[in-house]
Amino acid sequence: MKKFLSIALALLMVCVMLPTIALADLAEGETCVAKIGETKYETLDKAIQAAANAETPTTISLENGVTVYLTSGTAHENNNSRNVKIVGNGTQTVDVIQNAVNAEGGMLSYQRGSKFAFENVTVKAGEGNFDGIVCSALTFNNCTITGKLTLYGAATFTGCTFNNTMDNQYSIWTWGGTTVTFTNCTFNTNGKAILLYGQATAKNPTNLVVNNCTFNDRQNGAAGKAAIEIGNDYNATYHLTAKNNTVNGFAPGKNTGSTLWGNKNNMSEENLTLTVEEKPTQIVIITPTEETPKTDDQKNPTTGANDV
Repeated sequence: MKKFLSIALALLMVCVMLPTIALADLAEGETCVAKIGETKYETLDKAIQAAANAETPTTISLENGVTVYLTSGTAHENNNSRNVKIVGNGTQTVDVIQNAVNAEGGMLSYQRGSKFAFENVTVKAGEGNFDGIVCSALTFNNCTITGKLTLYGAATFTGCTFNNTMDNQYSIWTWGGTTVTFTNCTFNTNGKAILLYGQATAKNPTNLVVNNCTFNDRQNGAAGKAAIEIGNDYNATYHLTAKNNTVNGFAPGKNTGSTLWGNKNNMSEENLTLTVEEKPTQIVIITPTEETPKTDDQKNPTTGANDV
């Protein structure tokens, strides 16, 4: 009988302790904004630090209606690198810029060596030319993305909506992007959507794939840009694949006459390879032209290059 009572008492103690274990990362008075399994965390940064850097990402579930912040350095290099998937239900916002650092001409969130996936959340990006997350790979599924996001590695966007209300800024700069893919996305802009531009080399080109996307320009071409603008001041090498896209309101691109894409620096076939299917079908004729010099306030703040 004593042995039975001892076992029962031990089981009771385990049951009593379970809620304490699940709440181990919360101090008194702290509010849960994120969970890994049943373990609760007060900040997104703490949840990321508790995750593993494994082949399979650790899922971080966000609480209803919260706004959370990604702090530069949280998952940066070596043993700090992580592989995480941040999941919401459409009511949450992840601000990736507010806790970034001012460096290299923009607000950067340094997370080198890490992979981040975002699902069913609003991602609040920046406003400056180089604002973004410096990491190995980004994945966005069914997200709403506001502001401007510059890429610094591989990136995949599926079923995302880009809501850009800025007067003179793109939604995406590829800049340091390697393979960048957009599928079934919608861009709501004032005339600037994607800029394919950066220091990609022939050995390490930027591969941009844009399929089944819709581009909307509220200003009906007033910005003078096509939906996908291609620029090159660095003898860069790009590959563009674009199929079954819908373009509303954008201006004909320079050197192409296409509202889908513009070749504003008149890149040659040696540096720019294309697989582009227009809707409706257009005949694209590329002719040489002189690039209009940019004013000082339009140039790259760190290199002086004509990148706008």
